[in-house]
Amino acid sequence: MTEQDTPAAPDLTDHEWELDGRNVYAKWTEGHYWHRALVAQFSDTYLANQAVVAQHLQLEEARKAKRPGTLAQQIAEVLNRNSMENASNTPDFLLAEYMERCLAAAEILINRRDGWYGVSLAPGRPVVVVDGREVEYLVDAEIVEDPSAIREGT
Repeated sequence: MTEQDTPAAPDLTDHEWELDGRNVYAKWTEGHYWHRALVAQFSDTYLANQAVVAQHLQLEEARKAKRPGTLAQQIAEVLNRNSMENASNTPDFLLAEYMERCLAAAEILINRRDGWYGVSLAPGRPVVVVDGREVEYLVDAEIVEDPSAIREGT
């Protein structure tokens, strides 16, 4: 590929930079090809290295800003997008925090209920404790309505 074939460089601040001696290049892909364009020439390699590090940090901050936030932040975005906070006149972030805490409280409730009934569930393998032993809750791929009726060999 000749220099004439090289496509025009996009905004160089949106791409990773690499160091080559005292020269700093931006690199990007277009199709199956890697391209690079000269960003700056420095009087010494230390300054060039500092420029590359600063660009890397700036790109990392931009990536962090694009990452999805916490569960509460994601819920708040959905509530806001659908104007669900309007009915209660409550800010979306407060509703989202409430919903996240409801999920945590439900998990505690479910775990305590399972403990009360002696049920021990594992993802993909529901079991029940009968006479102090874990017994499969499924018989012939059907849910048994009365787990206490399950006995060995039946």
